[in-house]
Amino acid sequence: MKASQEDIIIKSEESFQCFQVITDKLVCPYHYHPEIEIVHIQSGRGQRLIGDFQSDFGKGDFVLIGSGLPHMYTQVGDDTVKSYCLQFKAQALGTDFLKIPEMAKIAAMLERAKRGMTFSNDVEEKAKKILARANRVGAGPARICALIELLELLSEDEESKCLASLSYNAPSSPKELDRQEKVINYLNQHWPEPIKLAEVAKIAGLHPNSFSRFFRKCFRRTFQQYLIELRLSHAARLLLENNDTITGIAFDCGFSDLSNFNRQFLKNYGSTPRDYRKRLSTGRK
Repeated sequence: MKASQEDIIIKSEESFQCFQVITDKLVCPYHYHPEIEIVHIQSGRGQRLIGDFQSDFGKGDFVLIGSGLPHMYTQVGDDTVKSYCLQFKAQALGTDFLKIPEMAKIAAMLERAKRGMTFSNDVEEKAKKILARANRVGAGPARICALIELLELLSEDEESKCLASLSYNAPSSPKELDRQEKVINYLNQHWPEPIKLAEVAKIAGLHPNSFSRFFRKCFRRTFQQYLIELRLSHAARLLLENNDTITGIAFDCGFSDLSNFNRQFLKNYGSTPRDYRKRLSTGRK
């Protein structure tokens, strides 16, 4: 499967599209498109990669993905994933609309969104209602008003954060994006198994030393750091989903040494696996 630009077709009678996704098998491979995208997760969970930012996603997540920013969503577990998606081009409201003074904040936000953005809980609560309204209303000025209202709300959020690192650069060519996709897909399929850098370098078609440089350039972390973070995110989920022993979860998630697992978990999550399970399990009761 080759990575390529996703061709999003917006109806000729619409300036943007807004739709709801309901699926038990979310398939959103590593891709990019010129359209700006707003994604709100209503239910379900999984993992996402936005630029070089990797994290879990779950109910309530609200993200603004800028034009040309590579991203992917991978479902974890059997819970149905429900989400709202709104896609539009920057010139949807007119070629020069974003240049008028009243749109300065929104224009600045859309520029920042090229690194991906997340927003505060208060703004997310308001934004999801506007997004649902944009999906509900038919053709006409009401749709445009909803889009502008939503963008204004997001641009006013002083607690918004960019996701991809400041130094992140989108792939410079389709070949580079294709190489990234092959690597990410392989890791997503084989993360519990023993994985050597040399075998992944071969998949990428690079010498191990060149692959190490390529990976750090793309994801702002070493290959080993990325793999550890990927395994830890699965371990964190399992700690809450079942009563398996911590040792069992560590081994199931690709760690061959319990001490190393505990050390890495503490470094990334700020608590031991045991305390993490106890704290979050208590909080959900």
